[in-house]
Amino acid sequence: MSYKKLNIVAFYKTNYPNDSSPMSSRLHLYMKALAHEGAEVLIVSPTNESKEDSLIDGVLYSYRVVNNLSKNSEKVNNLIFIEIIKDLSQKFDVVFTSLANDSWVKKYAKAVRSVGGRIAFEMNETPHSIIASRKDFKFILAIKRWIFLNFIVKKTDGFIVISKSLENLFTKYKGNNTQITRVPILSENKLLITPNRNSLNNKFIFHAGSLSEQKDGIKALFKAFLIAQQKLNINFKFYLTQKTGLPHLLSWINNFIKTNKLQSKIEFTGLLERNVLNSYYDKCTLAIINKPRNIQNDYNFSTKLTELIPRGIPLIISKTGEHNHYFKHDYNCYLVEPNNQEEIAEGIVKIINNPEYTEMITKNALQLIDSDFYYLNHASNLFDFFMKVKLNELNK
Repeated sequence: MSYKKLNIVAFYKTNYPNDSSPMSSRLHLYMKALAHEGAEVLIVSPTNESKEDSLIDGVLYSYRVVNNLSKNSEKVNNLIFIEIIKDLSQKFDVVFTSLANDSWVKKYAKAVRSVGGRIAFEMNETPHSIIASRKDFKFILAIKRWIFLNFIVKKTDGFIVISKSLENLFTKYKGNNTQITRVPILSENKLLITPNRNSLNNKFIFHAGSLSEQKDGIKALFKAFLIAQQKLNINFKFYLTQKTGLPHLLSWINNFIKTNKLQSKIEFTGLLERNVLNSYYDKCTLAIINKPRNIQNDYNFSTKLTELIPRGIPLIISKTGEHNHYFKHDYNCYLVEPNNQEEIAEGIVKIINNPEYTEMITKNALQLIDSDFYYLNHASNLFDFFMKVKLNELNK
């Protein structure tokens, strides 16, 4: 534990522990780790209705009522958030947020600097790498990314990044007073294993989150499921949560299900409350983390893994980015080439047909919680990072 004084406020829209966002859990563990090191911590969350402050696992949550938040305008909301963060930065040593998307980092940082404050951001993906709509052309994103790396990174107090590749990238472009630190996916050391998944009668694959071809190679998952269905002589399903994604992808999914007569095999649950989501995790037979190789995933590290590993869920994982540093084929997962539906299908068959193999890879995956992902293993590093941000001089 450090005896240097440090007080940190995090600003993020969260309903922890009731929402299903991995970032809410990650932020909570950041604050718990900092509190363990002796820092004073607070999480402030904007809300539409009055809520009492709550103390959760030693972390204080405060809810700021904002009546004029827009459902449709990102600009309106960010301008409101900037004013809140400016106010918070004058009361705390450092403001931390992952709420600002890539286009707003500069504006957040400039606003906080204008009142003499310090701000740090979390970056879990390459800046301007996400294709979220048909307006996101690759060449425009590339220009924005170049501007971000060459002009914005060096003018910002600090970034927490999630992978070694991002750490190398940001270090290349940082200014003399820009602090960079790497914190991998985080978990508590609480094991939430469901006894013997292979004994459960209703076998199913579970995918939580929106549907994305760029981020999750979702087409390969549907194709692999069909191949595995044809190889296995058992009844099993594919459950997904949100049926949200780009229109052409949703059209492809609908046509694939109809063409292959999978209406009774593939189901969409809709957005789930945390307790219901956990029940699906507890009963699912396996999960697949398929990350195609691209500028987004090569620098990413799936935070969803910290939902899956502690529950002893057998994993099929692609050989993408940060996965290669932690996961080994036939040791702690079934490792596949990204987007290879044949290999993914083989993994599904092997996991379902071989209980001893399944038990072995899940047991070995659990070791990662203690050795690499346990949040207190990163407490000292986090405290040192925020202390350096606190002491930053103005970047020139």
